[in-house]
Amino acid sequence: MKFLPKSKFDIVSHKSPETILKIIQSNTTSSNPNKSGFPKLNYGTPYYGELYRNGFHITPVPVVRNSFLPDIYGIIEPKEGKTMIHITMRLKSYVTIFLVFFTAFACLFFLIGCAVKSIELIIGPLGLILCAHFMTQLFFRTEINSNKELLTRLLVD
Repeated sequence: MKFLPKSKFDIVSHKSPETILKIIQSNTTSSNPNKSGFPKLNYGTPYYGELYRNGFHITPVPVVRNSFLPDIYGIIEPKEGKTMIHITMRLKSYVTIFLVFFTAFACLFFLIGCAVKSIELIIGPLGLILCAHFMTQLFFRTEINSNKELLTRLLVD
C-alpha cells in the first residue's frame, strides 16, 4: 500500500468518444463554483474542470469542505467498436505537499527521540504518521469509490 494513494482503472463503453465527451461536458461546469471560499451546495453538476479533444481533467464539486476529493484525469481511446476511458484519480497537489511536509516533520521528531532515547518522542511521531496514513487512505478511498461508481454509471449506461 502506497503512502500517497492513487487509483488507475479503465471503463469500457459502447458509446462513441464524441458521446463520452458530451456526457462529461453535460456533467461538468467549467470552473470551480467554490472559489469564493464559501461552501455552496451542489452547483447542478457533479464535476468541474476542463475537457480536451481526447480526454478531461475534472474534480468533484464539493458539497462540504473535503480535502480528499480526487483530481480525475481521463484519456478517451476508441478501440474496435468500443471506447476505452483510462482514468487516474490522485490526491490534490496541496494535500500531497501537506502530507510530505507533515511526514518529514514527524520523522524529524522521531529521529530526535531516538537520539535522546525518549520513548514519547519515538512513539508520538510514529502514531501521527500512522494516523495520517490511515485517514488519507480511508477518506480518499471513500471518494475514489463513489466517483468510480458515478463515472461508470454515466459512461456505461
